[in-house]
Amino acid sequence: NNPSTPDDDGTSPPPPRSTTATSTTTTTSTTARHEQITCMFTTHPSLSTHFHPPVFSPGVPSREIRNRIKLLEYANKACLIPDGEWKAIDRALKEQQRSCE
Repeated sequence: NNPSTPDDDGTSPPPPRSTTATSTTTTTSTTARHEQITCMFTTHPSLSTHFHPPVFSPGVPSREIRNRIKLLEYANKACLIPDGEWKAIDRALKEQQRSCE
């Protein structure tokens, strides 16, 4: 697909991202993107009847989740891991730490 030509459905793709965005621009564009997504989920008939409005959480630096334990901790904080599984993971981590001492 050529970025300047319309897609098959007749809409043009978004313009390429600027690689020189500043922190303020990123925050503004993130806020605008959140508003656009929220609007879509609350006003589009096929979405608003099946989904709750989205809730946005702060981002996680990718550096933080390269470590497997950190990834699991963030997943637990986001309630993606059932309590029973998290307790087993936490117990195994504590046992491993004790055996290394």
